[in-house]
Amino acid sequence: MPDKILAQAPGDDCYRTVQHSGEPKGRVEKIGDIDIYIATPPTGTASISAKGIILFYANVYGSLYINNKVLQDYFTERGTLKLIKAVNTY
Repeated sequence: MPDKILAQAPGDDCYRTVQHSGEPKGRVEKIGDIDIYIATPPTGTASISAKGIILFYANVYGSLYINNKVLQDYFTERGTLKLIKAVNTY
């Protein structure tokens, strides 16, 4: 009887991407040795109290990939607080 495999190695479809439109509005800062993407509400807007907190776990491209930055900006503009780690360490 052959061994059963629950998961295969990533295939080509795992690495295909479509470029989102838009420019990231946040900034990258270091906390210790880790690069963190920080997005804040647009300048001149009223203070937004957080409606929720999002722990952003990026895909294979990481949270500093432009598509992920634009996605993080989207949630920030809608009043959420994001906690974003740029590198996964286990």
